[in-house]
Order: sequence, then C-alpha cells, then structure tokens
Amino acid sequence: MSTDQENRRGGLQTRLVRGEKIRGPMKVLLLTLAGLLGLLDHALHGFGTTAFAAGFAFLAPFLGYRKYWNAGQFWITAILLAGVQVAAVILLHTYVDAWKLAGALLFGAADCFLITLAFAWVCSPER
Repeated sequence: MSTDQENRRGGLQTRLVRGEKIRGPMKVLLLTLAGLLGLLDHALHGFGTTAFAAGFAFLAPFLGYRKYWNAGQFWITAILLAGVQVAAVILLHTYVDAWKLAGALLFGAADCFLITLAFAWVCSPER
C-alpha cells in the first residue's frame, strides 16, 4: 500500500512518527544528565526523583516528534507542557516520594502518556 493510500485511510502507521535512532553523542548527553540529577538529588531537597521522572517523561516524546521541530505549534506546545511539568513536579513530589520507585515509575509513565497524547494531537495531519 502506498503512502498516499495510507494517508487517505488515516492508518495508524501514518500517524506515528518514525524518528532516527538516538546515536552516540546524544546517548552520552542523556546519561550524563541522568547521572548528575541522580547525584544532585540531595541538593534538590527531594525533588530529584520526581524531576528525573518528569524530565524523561517529557524528553521521550519530545525526541520522538523531532520531525516537527520546525513547526511553531510544536514549540508552543512544548513550552506550555514544560510549564505544566514544573507545576506537576511541585504538586506531586510528596506523593511520588511516598511510593518511592513505584511512584516515580507510575508518575513517569502517566506523564509520558499524556505528553505523547498532547504532541500527537498538535502534530496530527488532520489539524
């Protein structure tokens, strides 16, 4: 089936973003930032775990939708979502810290899902 036929049918695969693999320099940067955040958890007064989960929950869809980095609505959405991330970390860090690792994983997964939905809605070809 050609790409035009898939676009007309609105198939799921046409709506998914097929980005490139994350290569060496980006992996090093991400792992360095993750390590620094882990080391600075005490300096962040308990916000480290929640901030780490929120950061990766934002980063995964952000990198996945890099095909749309040249679109203005993508950047507006990213900035608004970053502000919501800060508020979510401040409001929910006590609950996330109470559940320790399970809370961080649950918060990160739910947050990543919601951010992916927001980016998918803004970057959808139907809009």
